[in-house]
Amino acid sequence: MEKWKMGRAVSCQKALGALGIWLSYNDYRQNVQGGGGGTGSLPDPTGRTLPGIDTTDCSKLWRLRGEVCNRGASPAAAPLYASFYEGHPERGGKLICTAQTTLPTAPGACQPVTCDLTNPPVRSIDLYLRVGDDGKGSRLSGQCKDKNDLAHQPAAMCSGIPG
Repeated sequence: MEKWKMGRAVSCQKALGALGIWLSYNDYRQNVQGGGGGTGSLPDPTGRTLPGIDTTDCSKLWRLRGEVCNRGASPAAAPLYASFYEGHPERGGKLICTAQTTLPTAPGACQPVTCDLTNPPVRSIDLYLRVGDDGKGSRLSGQCKDKNDLAHQPAAMCSGIPG
């Protein structure tokens, strides 16, 4: 039986280039967190609201729940603040309460945060959670990507067990 003869190795890019087709592709060896701009590796705090059944009496208290996550390449130092708002915080939303993490948040990890809204409304609200917001006007700086720290839960409503 005849064996295959060794040929010259040709990369996909060279082969496509020979055909006049050049592609811009994302190569995992070149996909370095924070690269290109000289920023190095930074944390990238993000968040999300967590809807669910609460064990409190919704006529008196609504325990707001969320998660603070780190999508960056470095740990995010504690405390990492997260503030809940009724309405978009950059469009006049009303601050409800502020929570914070107690431990550093490792890259790829999340931590739960909670805070309480006393005398919650009986109607639904547009609930926002902004990570890196201490509720006093200070915002987190030195993160990998800006403007990805706001989570929205439209028509959120306390759904607890009546007392």
